[in-house]
Amino acid sequence: MGILKKIHGIGSDFEEVFFFNEYQALAGRGLRTILALVTIMFFTFLALGFAVGGMENLKKKMDNPFTNWVNIDVTSAINQQSKRIQEQYNRQSVKDSFNLKNMNGFNRYVLDFYEMDFDPFSHQPDSLHRNSWGRTIEPDEPLLENVFLPKNVLWKSAGDIESCDIIVTKSLLKAIKFELPKKTDSVFFLPIRYEIVNKQTYDNESLLMYVRVFAVVEEIPGLGNRFISFPKLHNVIHARVMDGKTCQSIERNKKGATNYFLITNASDNLSKIESSIQEKFNLSPFVDIENTYLIPQKGISYGVRISFNSSIAPSLDEFRSFLKDFGKTLPVCEYAFFDCGGEQCEYLDAEDFYYLAFHFNELEHIRKFKSDILENFDIEMDMSQVESKENFWLVTRLTLLISLILLSFGILSIVIYVNSILRNHLYNIRPNLGTFQAFGLRNKFLTKTYLKIILSFLVLSIIISYFFTVLVDRIELFLNPENSMFNIFSPWIAVAIFLLVVISLGLAIKTIKKILSDTPGNLIYER
Repeated sequence: MGILKKIHGIGSDFEEVFFFNEYQALAGRGLRTILALVTIMFFTFLALGFAVGGMENLKKKMDNPFTNWVNIDVTSAINQQSKRIQEQYNRQSVKDSFNLKNMNGFNRYVLDFYEMDFDPFSHQPDSLHRNSWGRTIEPDEPLLENVFLPKNVLWKSAGDIESCDIIVTKSLLKAIKFELPKKTDSVFFLPIRYEIVNKQTYDNESLLMYVRVFAVVEEIPGLGNRFISFPKLHNVIHARVMDGKTCQSIERNKKGATNYFLITNASDNLSKIESSIQEKFNLSPFVDIENTYLIPQKGISYGVRISFNSSIAPSLDEFRSFLKDFGKTLPVCEYAFFDCGGEQCEYLDAEDFYYLAFHFNELEHIRKFKSDILENFDIEMDMSQVESKENFWLVTRLTLLISLILLSFGILSIVIYVNSILRNHLYNIRPNLGTFQAFGLRNKFLTKTYLKIILSFLVLSIIISYFFTVLVDRIELFLNPENSMFNIFSPWIAVAIFLLVVISLGLAIKTIKKILSDTPGNLIYER
């Protein structure tokens, strides 16, 4: 009681008796007024929490390049216009008119990943592999920033990303039965199947190769894509010719070579390999570890280069025969050595684009963009893409409108309820108010007292209802941690509370003054 007196600045005994009597009268039997206010505010906060949470969730998706982009399949006709299209939609004035962030091209391609059960020392290289689709991405593309958002990254390698690294999804690892690397693992390689096609005989040969995984993520842009890479990996694997030079930098065992490549599982095997070759061919090779490939669940594989100084090196058939015999005592097998050095082949040639991708800040002008590209370049966009993006933008705007309506309705409901309680009470005690006035009690005191009561009702109800709403927020976050649709800690909630208190007190002042403005006689005799 003493705390309330200090908070409300109650001085004399009369002020104390008057305040607490009126407080109890307005609170109702069993504090039903406060309980009703708590209930109304609780459901108002619930509605606002879900509205704000849903709005923020949609805004994240609207600001997310995973959502705000459309792509166009590149046909031969489009390919011929690729340069003109890029020039047109990279102009700042054009980008501003469509709220376009940027445009670029990309390619989709397949990599064959070996499954976890694959053992290179006992299985054939054309077994236990699964192909997966992926796409290229430019190093400076804004989309890459979203791929590396903390909530999307499950594991990331130490150091900087390299030109031939790949970023894979958790679903890809699951498909090939690999586990997610531990946080302490600093590097991670995946074995892939590298296929060589003989252009004369059209015979295929499969070889083991390793690519470094830079990160494992939840999702990447594009339906069906399970990995992304910079253009260089795509160019090297597909031996693209750029600036008159081939991008091929994969070394393998082939006819007429003086260098041969193999994989073993222990560095101690090098001396045994060297001595066995000397015994078999009567030659002194230079045997060196070319690279180490760590697969956390399977340990380290050592890539070995065997170089013959002599121009008289074993033939490919002779070397493979040696490997077959040597493999009976120690685990060894052939592999393709992948070298990603140099600055060549870092970009994707416009003629190699499979898709043109357009990234928007917002999707408001997507239909206008569709009409423009049709008119200027005779390119027909997939209507389902346009409608789905338009509908998404419309839903976002409707959610904002509904949130504002809920905010207004909640504030209005509480204000009307509080004001009706106060007006009915003052109307019923008009004779008493008239008597107080007749004995010299000033309207200022009465107004101030009733405002204190209303304010205490509001503050108490807000604290209690907000506490229970926070509990709901914690439960919802626990049940749905990845995609929460509820937020009671938004600044919008603070704005709603402020408006609620200000409007309620403002209307209360108006009601009190209207009733107290009458003469004491009219109030006493209820005229």
